[in-house]
Amino acid sequence: MRQWTLDNPVVTKEFRSRMRGSRAYWLLFSYLLLLSLTLFFAYLAWWNSHQNGMDYGGGGQAGFTVGRTFFLTLFYAQAILVTLITPALTAGAISIEREQRTFEMLRSTTLPPRAIALGKLASSVSFIVLLLTSSLPLVSLCFLLGGVSPGEVFFGYLLLVCDAFVLGAIGLAWSAYAANTATATALSYGSIFLWFALTFPFAVPGINNYPGIGLAALNPIGAVTGAVTQEHYYGWTLAAWIPALLVNGALGTLLVLACINRLEDYPARRAWGMRLAALAFCGLLLLFGNGIIFSPMAGGMPDAIQIGFLTTAALAAVILFVPVFVTGDLTEWPPRRHTLAAFFSGWTPRRAFGDAALPSALPFALLLTALIAGLMFAALHLSVGQRVVMPFGIGMRGAMPLWARGLGTVTPLIWQAAGLLASVVVGLAGAGFLLSVLLGNRWAALTLLYLLMVLGMALPFFSYGTLSVHDAALAARSPAINTLYLCPWLGLWQSAYSLALQRPHSVYETFEGNFPVVQRLAGYGDNTVWVTSALLYLLLGVVCYAIGLAVVGWKRT
Repeated sequence: MRQWTLDNPVVTKEFRSRMRGSRAYWLLFSYLLLLSLTLFFAYLAWWNSHQNGMDYGGGGQAGFTVGRTFFLTLFYAQAILVTLITPALTAGAISIEREQRTFEMLRSTTLPPRAIALGKLASSVSFIVLLLTSSLPLVSLCFLLGGVSPGEVFFGYLLLVCDAFVLGAIGLAWSAYAANTATATALSYGSIFLWFALTFPFAVPGINNYPGIGLAALNPIGAVTGAVTQEHYYGWTLAAWIPALLVNGALGTLLVLACINRLEDYPARRAWGMRLAALAFCGLLLLFGNGIIFSPMAGGMPDAIQIGFLTTAALAAVILFVPVFVTGDLTEWPPRRHTLAAFFSGWTPRRAFGDAALPSALPFALLLTALIAGLMFAALHLSVGQRVVMPFGIGMRGAMPLWARGLGTVTPLIWQAAGLLASVVVGLAGAGFLLSVLLGNRWAALTLLYLLMVLGMALPFFSYGTLSVHDAALAARSPAINTLYLCPWLGLWQSAYSLALQRPHSVYETFEGNFPVVQRLAGYGDNTVWVTSALLYLLLGVVCYAIGLAVVGWKRT
């Protein structure tokens, strides 16, 4: 168990190499100097804005706000610095070993891959913790001036450490996969910018203590402004740091396990940890994401819109996660004489979780889809009968207006959505298998699959949506209108809008009122869009698997 302790030789070596030179001390000095200058200019800005009030006896009220101002300024600066410094410490952790020809020597020791990865990450995160603790004397000024609670400071630091863990894990994972340090650094900062951009909209409503929509602390900025802010999920109240700690912790664990798997001698045969972590991260993200949809903040939203958002979140999870697992390298194909028997060899539970080979792609993808569908059903049951309080003190029964429907009406729609999602997974798995067989490279197949998904699902919908009224009327008469079946989002929303058909107040509450072009689809009728889309994706998956298996059999003969 040495790899889990400070007795890990990788940790000892990284600590000594980092602290022996002057670089670490200069970085620590620059970190504190930048924070001190930031605090000084924040004080000057506060003094100039409150000088008139203090001259006329308003110094007490103005002095109370300076503590809060200093707290936000310091933690904003630290959040930005942690985001910029952490990837630089881990992006070259593995790739630099390869460039210096020392990785083979490191792997020839008795250290397992997990000891190497955890040692590299622990040394980098520990240095970030040292930087954060060095700012405690500056943060102590906020307590002297008032306006901030000890809980805000403690949980702010806790979330910054968690962010350092996630950002360091991103750099470590790319360092294991990239060919060189420059590529790993570029990919790390690009991934961090993407994660920051995706989570920032959740953090914006939490500024100035205004109750956010949820998951505000996933973003480093939201972690500073709303670590102790109360958020609502399914009518329950949680502090913002709890879901952020769980989701970010699961993401960091997934990335670390991906790095460890990459360092294994036979990575395709040791994928159980990474796959379980992927299920945990997807489950936590959807659990809290669905809670936002059925939170008191959305209590006045029509039930059809809420069901549409619920199924859209499930489809987004399928599109985001499934392609990663349904693509692979043909070199990991089982050495069996019959191609069909080799294909079904991945359907056992042990291989579905433990092997990252192509035969286990479809069963694991269907298992992930079952988890996503189960979370949709769980969201419906958790949102019924909860006693919630709206932000302005108005009480209501049920975060979702199921009082107008009941679970008996909504549940069949979720079964429709689950069937469509499973069909989409079969189609994506077949396309990923065929691309992997034809291209022979997992990364090329994954990139092309994502590109084909964008073109097949989004392009037909947006192409018709951007037409003018006259052009849309002409396009609706063309057989090409049926390419909209490639967009499963339309079928999901038509099922959700069927709730409004019983009592629509206006034409815009119906699916046809918002998307009149779907009336020209072949076989259009009540709830037929999702059926046709499901059959289309099933046919696509079967055809792609048949062609792919034929190509595999031809290559092995």
